[in-house]
Amino acid sequence: MMVRQYMKYGGVAAKVRAMYGRRLRAEDYAALLSLKSVDEVAAYLREKPGFAEALGDASTSIERRVEIEQALKNALNDEFIRIYRFMSREDHPLLGGIIDKAECDEILYFLRAWQSADDQVEYSCRMPEYFRKHSQVDFEKLEKLSDFEQFWEAIERSKYFPALAKLPRERGEPPEYTVAKSVMDAKYYSDVFLTIKKHYSGDLALKLKEGFGAEVDLLNITAILRIKRFFPAMTDELSLYLLPLRGRLRPSLLAEMINAPDHEAAVEVVKRSPYRSLFAFEDCRSIDDYVTMYLWRFNRRMLSSPEPSVYTPLAYLNLREIEIQNLVKIIECVRYGMKPQDAGIILPGAEPE
Repeated sequence: MMVRQYMKYGGVAAKVRAMYGRRLRAEDYAALLSLKSVDEVAAYLREKPGFAEALGDASTSIERRVEIEQALKNALNDEFIRIYRFMSREDHPLLGGIIDKAECDEILYFLRAWQSADDQVEYSCRMPEYFRKHSQVDFEKLEKLSDFEQFWEAIERSKYFPALAKLPRERGEPPEYTVAKSVMDAKYYSDVFLTIKKHYSGDLALKLKEGFGAEVDLLNITAILRIKRFFPAMTDELSLYLLPLRGRLRPSLLAEMINAPDHEAAVEVVKRSPYRSLFAFEDCRSIDDYVTMYLWRFNRRMLSSPEPSVYTPLAYLNLREIEIQNLVKIIECVRYGMKPQDAGIILPGAEPE
């Protein structure tokens, strides 16, 4: 079995591991955090092989720092496209889920923009052309939207339309954002699991279910802990915000978390779950920190697994996304003259290896 895996995925595994070799190291993070301006951060990154091309034309002014973030995300999208084209057509349905997820995130980005606008919505699609070409959303219509009822026309061909259209709402108003996110995430992960069932079997299917199942479980754990901590009055509505899917989290433990009397009691249940190691990370101050650290370590393990698989490039892309999140946090720290520890910020991968 391992020989077959090497024959099919050995090439892409070698490729993405070499790409990961260009990642930022502990000394790079230390150097970046010693800088005094966003301009200096951009200049430093331009000297690094993994970022030079991405930031070649990006503005470096503090007012336009968002362009640096977008340039890094565009570079990650370009890497995905190269990997996607390198992979076998048999694996395209699973990797294509990244485009589906980008479409989901873009719809949610539009809903946030619409709900937060006092008057006219200023929305411009952030998806790269390749992703837009493979999406079923009419983004040109979204960008020109003047009446929210036109939103449904813009997304009517999207896989997310049926789930969103069933949500309760007032005419001319969007559905409640958090519930919309939950049903869209549920659709995305349901399709991923169906793709795994259709195209993969044996140990490879188990490995894929472990990876995506962990994401589902962590989304549900995060929702439960956040609501119990910050919105305890919403506990009776928890089921609206949970995905009807699971990975290694037993239904009985999930029910215990939901029925726990408060946040602290729910945390104690998590400590008895397969995700007990979430709370073993030092210096984490929020559930998001714990989750990010868990996913970083999980994907590091998957990337370095001696048996390559279709998950190997996915692990690389996940790690690169976390690295970009780190850089966004660093830019904020530099901009405001803060240290990560003072701001309660965790940077996975910043510690010496």
